[in-house]
Amino acid sequence: MALSTDPQKHIDAWHSSGLSQVAYCLQHKLNTKTFANWLRVYRSQPVAAVASTLIPVEIKLEPSSSGSLCLHCPQGPSPFASG
Repeated sequence: MALSTDPQKHIDAWHSSGLSQVAYCLQHKLNTKTFANWLRVYRSQPVAAVASTLIPVEIKLEPSSSGSLCLHCPQGPSPFASG
């Protein structure tokens, strides 16, 4: 069953499908050139236009806390970190 012709829904579904673009298009009866154009337009959008995910954070102060905050990222140190 094909999804709607909404490009964003197809791009999101393709990302989560694990399929190649061609395989996804064949499965959903989409023109591969049309899909590639949708993807080009999607990728040319500013990063701020892409949905963000907020993650809840709980901050616990320890008695010996110096009053500073240190965040550890799995990708490594932030380029914005000072010190």
